[in-house]
Amino acid sequence: MLGTTDLCGQLFRLRNPSYRGAFCWLCEQCPRTGPSQRRSIVSAGSARSGQSGGKQGVGTRSDYAPAQNQLGSRLYLAAESERQALCTELQPYPLRLRPRPRPSHRQLCTSASTSTHAPSSLHHLSSAASSHSAQAHSDSLARHVSQSARLPLFRSKQEDVRLLCTPQQFYNEVLGMISSAKEEVTLASLYLGSNEGEIVEALRTALTLNPRLRVTFLLDYQRSTREGRYVSSDARSQSAASLLSPLVRDFGSKRVNVRLYRAPGLSKWMERLVGKRLVEGWGLQHVKIYLADGRALISGANLSADYFTNRQDRYVHFDQAHAQGLSLYLRSLVRISEKYSYSLRCMEPRRKESSEARPNPDPRLSSDVESDADEKTLGHQAQRLRLRREVRAEHAPYEVIWTGRPGYLDDAPADVSRGVNKVEEKNWSALAKAEIVQFNHEWFDKTSKQLRASGERGDEIAIVPLVQMAPLGIRDETRFVHLLPEWMDRLAISSPSSSSSSAPTPARGMSLTLTSGYFCLSPSWTRTILRLSRSFKVDILAASPRSNGFFGSKGISRHLPPAYTFLEWLFWKRAEREGVLGELMEGEEKGVRMKEWTRHGWTYHAKGIWLSRDANTDPFVTLIGSSNFGNRSDARDLECTLLVEDLQACHLDAGPLARPTKSLALEDAEPQEIERERKSSSLSSSLSNELKSLELYATDQVSQELFERRERKVHWGVKLTTRLIRGLL
Repeated sequence: MLGTTDLCGQLFRLRNPSYRGAFCWLCEQCPRTGPSQRRSIVSAGSARSGQSGGKQGVGTRSDYAPAQNQLGSRLYLAAESERQALCTELQPYPLRLRPRPRPSHRQLCTSASTSTHAPSSLHHLSSAASSHSAQAHSDSLARHVSQSARLPLFRSKQEDVRLLCTPQQFYNEVLGMISSAKEEVTLASLYLGSNEGEIVEALRTALTLNPRLRVTFLLDYQRSTREGRYVSSDARSQSAASLLSPLVRDFGSKRVNVRLYRAPGLSKWMERLVGKRLVEGWGLQHVKIYLADGRALISGANLSADYFTNRQDRYVHFDQAHAQGLSLYLRSLVRISEKYSYSLRCMEPRRKESSEARPNPDPRLSSDVESDADEKTLGHQAQRLRLRREVRAEHAPYEVIWTGRPGYLDDAPADVSRGVNKVEEKNWSALAKAEIVQFNHEWFDKTSKQLRASGERGDEIAIVPLVQMAPLGIRDETRFVHLLPEWMDRLAISSPSSSSSSAPTPARGMSLTLTSGYFCLSPSWTRTILRLSRSFKVDILAASPRSNGFFGSKGISRHLPPAYTFLEWLFWKRAEREGVLGELMEGEEKGVRMKEWTRHGWTYHAKGIWLSRDANTDPFVTLIGSSNFGNRSDARDLECTLLVEDLQACHLDAGPLARPTKSLALEDAEPQEIERERKSSSLSSSLSNELKSLELYATDQVSQELFERRERKVHWGVKLTTRLIRGLL
């Protein structure tokens, strides 16, 4: 009977790795677990399932073993909802104990396939062809992350997802979304450039022509007010806040809602001591979400001239996101963040004539333009810059009002006024966390019901939002980092290439590519990348010092490019010590290889991950959004990144274990038919083209010779400071 319980635990752990510790107790393989503790778990599980278990007052093996095995059987055979409820009840207990060592892939597979105590139904359910849930967990990363972390999963059609390639396309798409909006526009970004008059004028025109339209901004407080109080005679005092102030004045705060997020716990004396520019290291609103009437644009780019002209980033657009729920989810997420942010007010009286739409010098700036056509119309970036200069940006004085926390205002800057108090200071972080957690759980239940009702189609796109708001205790990306290697390991041992061998091997040479404009991987990402590089191929694209956005800047920020070079060198040396550098593994489809991106006249701000099954197939999974995968993204900033998976490419490349029932006919198809199916996967092909376009300028191989170049020498003072403030980079 004990073998049945152990088998149930292992099979269930395959589908729910976050509950692995619970089975250390049920299988009696944790030496630190006492009989009374094991009895408490059995009692809890028996109470949930309506069973009495066994004797509850005796601490011998014979007393608790029957109830233990009954609970183990119920964990595997019960319905999904009951199984999740049981594990939710058991989850808090193992956190106090050291989990049992993870079994090797061979041991796990051997136990799962040879146990004589498992009922026949277990073998039936473990078959991928007959178990939809097992198939979804084994081959779909999005489903695996959604179920394990209880995060909502949205679906979209292939034709509704578009990847943009250039900053000009990004700019045109933002203007097009604003111009065509009738109901709502939501723009969440780090900041809005103080000279972006054409975006403000496009919003003004749309607000005038559509009385029902409402506009929402969520920006960072420090970055949007860095220039200080606005003075009309001083152009240096112009900021994002002063640029948006006239819109609030002319249309009112109900139609133009501008919110500025400020990191919790940041005191006034600290801000004055280090200054607004450096205090940004304590945390920022870093989410980049752009919404308009159900259309969603997710990126790592901000709304300023560099990101519209010569700063390389990534962008994904969803056309019918509202119908799929994604746009509504993202809009609601921004609304929650608004409640814990400052509100912008204009200090000038409203002028009646100013609310009328002003004629633009060029109608192309406010017309409903598609990306491709508009790029041809506007031409080169020099012409676009000329048109931008013709739109004069209006600024006005402003004030920032906190409408939530009374006590917090005592530590706030002097230009923050008191408002209507609704949330107390001491509770706002806890309240925000509770609200976002409940919000995610509700959306998880909703999307899970929709998936069960409609079924899974193999030609769809799966999207899982990963919200990382560490100051509020929300760490979805961190959970993803721990789930990724387990999923890749399990996919490797379930692939046809590894089933016939005595030891697990990478599934067809699976490869992962990671890029970040500011290479400063967090400890969790560093461990994960180094672990994966022992079994899989890992490529890293980093920005060269000249491609760093701070290269050539004045003040203390001029030291940031050499600081990131030093952090890159530290990672490279650690990979060398652990023996996972690609040049040390010649002839093997594994190891980490690093390259630097350099393009004359451009800076690099792209971030994300691409996952492919082998070097000959297109990527079918990507991470795209605001996170740089660094220390600040992990612990200080507000981030939102999308896990996007092409299910069609996933099923075509995964082998028979991973294909849904609908695609089983491909086993007998001709190679040409399979190739046509693969090429029809538009997202996968777009991801491949996107990655190739970035690799085109990644020409410098990172090596010891590169770090020994004269221009790469880092001053000892920069090295020391970098080690001290690494958590702020």
